[in-house]
Amino acid sequence: MKKKISLLLSLAVATFCLFPQVAFAANETTGSTDIVLEFPQPSTGDDGPSYSYKVNIPANFTLTNGNTSFQITASEMTIPEDKELVVRINGAETFENDGSFYLFLNGDKASENWVLCNIFRLKGAISSAALGTNPVIASFRPGELSPHDWDSIRFEAAVPYGDASFQPGTYTGTVYYTIGLE
Repeated sequence: MKKKISLLLSLAVATFCLFPQVAFAANETTGSTDIVLEFPQPSTGDDGPSYSYKVNIPANFTLTNGNTSFQITASEMTIPEDKELVVRINGAETFENDGSFYLFLNGDKASENWVLCNIFRLKGAISSAALGTNPVIASFRPGELSPHDWDSIRFEAAVPYGDASFQPGTYTGTVYYTIGLE
């Protein structure tokens, strides 16, 4: 008899687990879900030490007279002691053939209307142009949530003043990054 009750109870629990669970909240007008992807995936066996990191770089940034830079930080940094996590601008994806970064009218690279936008990396009062194939813009040591070298990135658009041929509008471009252990 005990085996039948156990079997029926187990079957009921298994059946209940097959149905999606719904949570209700009374009088709520907002909500959120945090989605977390840990990359690279931590090891689960004898594959070596596990590591993970979370680097904070804005997905969108609006360049204005008072807002020309943003900081790069981390909210998690569990990496091997003999490594650094390095954030670089992916030059092949970001820079045009002449090595410059441009903002295009309405984001259209085929447009004849563009603005040169210089990219600088910062550390306090020190500034350096982010030049080259894949310039480093931040480096993190194990356990550190703030970069030890560059910690911010600044943009300076070379907007032509008084140029009658300059087309007003929204100029956009995309900066691509690589993030990895070195």
